[in-house]
Amino acid sequence: MDTLLGIAVGLGLSAACGFRVFVPLLVMNLASLSGQLHLASGFAWIGSSYATVAFATATIVEVLSYFIPGLIMPILIGIAGSFLAGLIGQFIGWYNAGEGAGFIASIIVAIILLVIYGKIKGKTSA
Repeated sequence: MDTLLGIAVGLGLSAACGFRVFVPLLVMNLASLSGQLHLASGFAWIGSSYATVAFATATIVEVLSYFIPGLIMPILIGIAGSFLAGLIGQFIGWYNAGEGAGFIASIIVAIILLVIYGKIKGKTSA
């Protein structure tokens, strides 16, 4: 579960920040894990394996999105689809408050959002 949460945080970092924001944190993390840097107690989280997954994911996604244009938008739409599926499911009564959406529901809503995004993008680029 920590790995999935780390990947989700990494995707969020990549979407919300620029490359220069989290790469120094990745370098600090790797230096701490190798024993080259000793972090103060308030910054100990930077040296955790959870932070390694988050910072590495953010770096990889950011580099890939630079070299492969259009990569980040489908990822963000997929995350929005999962979030929206949870809200819709709670509204309909399928899920309790605070309960996440199911895998199939998340995929269906993400596909719907991708189709809507494709229609909007197709109209604006023409």
